[in-house]
Amino acid sequence: MKIIRRLNNDFVLLTFGTVLGSMIKFFYSVFSKKMVSPADYGVFSAICILSTYLNYLQLGTMNAFNRDYPQLKGAGRIEEAKKTRNVTLTYLLMVYGIVVIIAVVGMPIYAAIMRISILSIAGYIFAFLGAFLAVMNSFATSTAKMEGKFNYAALVYIIQTLLGVGLGLLLIHIFGYLGLYAEGSIASITGCILLYKYWLKDYRITVDIQMMKILLISGIPLLVNNLIWTVVGSIDKFVILGFLDTTALGYYSIATMGFSTMVLIPQTMSNVFYIKVNQEYGRTSNKVLLIQSAQKYTFLCAMCTGVICLITYYALPIFVKYVMPNYRNGVSAAQIIMLGVAVYASTMLYGNIFTILKESKALLINSISLCVFNIIFSTGFVLLTGKTVENVAVGTSLSYALYSVLLVVRLMRIGHLPLKGFFKYSWLPIICAVLPCVVLQFTHISSDLLKMGLSLLVCSTALFYFYSKEIKNFLSKDRRINDSI
Repeated sequence: MKIIRRLNNDFVLLTFGTVLGSMIKFFYSVFSKKMVSPADYGVFSAICILSTYLNYLQLGTMNAFNRDYPQLKGAGRIEEAKKTRNVTLTYLLMVYGIVVIIAVVGMPIYAAIMRISILSIAGYIFAFLGAFLAVMNSFATSTAKMEGKFNYAALVYIIQTLLGVGLGLLLIHIFGYLGLYAEGSIASITGCILLYKYWLKDYRITVDIQMMKILLISGIPLLVNNLIWTVVGSIDKFVILGFLDTTALGYYSIATMGFSTMVLIPQTMSNVFYIKVNQEYGRTSNKVLLIQSAQKYTFLCAMCTGVICLITYYALPIFVKYVMPNYRNGVSAAQIIMLGVAVYASTMLYGNIFTILKESKALLINSISLCVFNIIFSTGFVLLTGKTVENVAVGTSLSYALYSVLLVVRLMRIGHLPLKGFFKYSWLPIICAVLPCVVLQFTHISSDLLKMGLSLLVCSTALFYFYSKEIKNFLSKDRRINDSI
């Protein structure tokens, strides 16, 4: 009981810190967009894609470290654990140090030869530096958590987010476009400093080629799935850069913001429920009971996702109109994205089942399938129906919806369960929320607030009609589950 209670306390603080930090970054995203033009923000977004992929230069060593370090500590092999940490950090410092030096020295030369603007080159240099600092901060945070300092890591995350956002907005106000690169670097530096004693205090440069090879060989497979998801998150942006321009990418940042808003709470809930269903599977080792348990928790996630989608669908246009009107051309794309992502977010917990069952191959196939879906549909809609951000959003939205269908089909086969249960506990709440939004778009009602009110009325009536008994049954069973834990 004490162990479970401690786990729950740590998780609650980490979740609170994550949600609070995400909320703060949301407002930072809003005000930073308001302070620069869509064209400048589009250039920044394009360069940030490079930063995302620079994180993978660690080639899985951090993934292997995150797996091996706690195991060594738990086995009492303290010296071996320290050596693993030292070798991993030495590798990271070597690789990213070389990359940063090449960028700082080589980029100005490249700019002079290719006649690229100084601002763009400065952005690339800041991106390389930011990626290096982000990796160091990630290493520091992971090490602190593996040392059992969950609460302190959560507190540090909140502090570094507040400091990064505050100083970042100030620097954007002073320097404009270049100030956009400051927030992430300031936050990373703050995290590294506050977590100093857990990752750097007793660090010693340790070059062990054999151990580095082992870390690389064992870490790369762990890296692949994360890389695929990064590719998935970049495909729509690559399509925009390939067929449109950076200004369109700036407008599309509203869609990206809508995506982040849609998945934040469902993702947090899925993380909580993941622990619960994992514990239940540990007790029973029954795949059918695992999937049925996930269905019941998915029901709550789907209900919340549907309501969030409905409210955000109408609130976002109003918000953009009054807070950052320069980005209103991206509102339609954001609304389209939210509809498809709502279907995906409602089944997010199902994806974790493959992790619980250690179905690595299926997990990889699922991720690759989403990647293929996104490439085909995003590119296809742009080529066949027109070069607009709305068409990119349609392709992306459809891809995530199909990915949700793929998860359900695979789980039906694993558990030999009927579609009816998956539909009722996953997609039906989303349909109850989304359908009124879509239908009211074809009416002559001009007020978004009135349409939101009507949609909420229809949605709540439908949910009560379909789920009054299920809600009562689920809550009573959930209490028994918590008591047993």
